[in-house]
Amino acid sequence: MKGPHEAADGEHTGTNYYQRKAGPVRCRPLRFSQSRPCIEEAISPHPEIRVFESAEALFEGAADEFATRAQEAVAARGRFSVALSGGSTPKALYRALAGSRFASLPWDKIFFFWGDERHVPPEHAESNYRMVNEALLSKVPVPAENIFRVPAEESNADAAAQQYEKVVRDFFRLSPGNFPRFDLVLLGLGSDGHTASLLPGQPVLEERQRWAAPVPS
Repeated sequence: MKGPHEAADGEHTGTNYYQRKAGPVRCRPLRFSQSRPCIEEAISPHPEIRVFESAEALFEGAADEFATRAQEAVAARGRFSVALSGGSTPKALYRALAGSRFASLPWDKIFFFWGDERHVPPEHAESNYRMVNEALLSKVPVPAENIFRVPAEESNADAAAQQYEKVVRDFFRLSPGNFPRFDLVLLGLGSDGHTASLLPGQPVLEERQRWAAPVPS
């Protein structure tokens, strides 16, 4: 979990692109910071990388990808689960999804989680939940019960992580030894190399048991 004054995920410059990997990806923990990035299985060795000429085109393309994945998942399994990224970069994506072009999405069958969160209350200016809520969730017909935010108002970050792990476990109803598989996970990349509150060399990267864990500021 981030402190309220740390750099936001995705605040970086450079070529506008995102990467799509064909085939399923099994992500182990949903994290305040994800403790182990991913256990990949049946992934194509040739990821698809799309390069866009502008930030606007990037976010429109990402919104189209979100919509396609959502419609495919709902058609196949009756629901679409997504882990969201915070920070400044994905805000334009969320605003695009709130537009009229995506009004026909099956919003009542989309379930929202967060990949990481700052250790602040949900109404705080630095809250990832607040940013997503203002840019997207408050503007589309998503049932309140489909939104699973991190209880970051909890004064004890470790307790908050444990609570969120239980939320994820209850949603996916997995047997022991299995891990949640989201239909889509959004991640940003900071100029210092961090993603989802994780920096190279942090001890939490060695975590192998928990699905959610606090990250010291």
